[in-house]
Amino acid sequence: MDFYVKQRIFSFNDQFTVFDHNQEAVYKVDGKFFSLGNQLAITTTDGQPVLQIKQKLLSFMPRYTISNDEKELCSVVKKMTFFRAKYEIDH
Repeated sequence: MDFYVKQRIFSFNDQFTVFDHNQEAVYKVDGKFFSLGNQLAITTTDGQPVLQIKQKLLSFMPRYTISNDEKELCSVVKKMTFFRAKYEIDH
């Protein structure tokens, strides 16, 4: 299934709408403006929480945890490369 992201240009925090291949809104993504590290909350269009993405602060390379209400699902670590971004997913 293909998803498309549409970002609001003039916003103090990160706000995205995720659309499916029929251009219907499926998810909303909201970021916290005044927080230490990046934090994103992914919800359905009616506000039901789906996932949370949080940046861990005390790490050499950027590290993020992805979790739902019950548990941490995985962590994503950016690897050091010169020409393109590379990420590793740990379960």
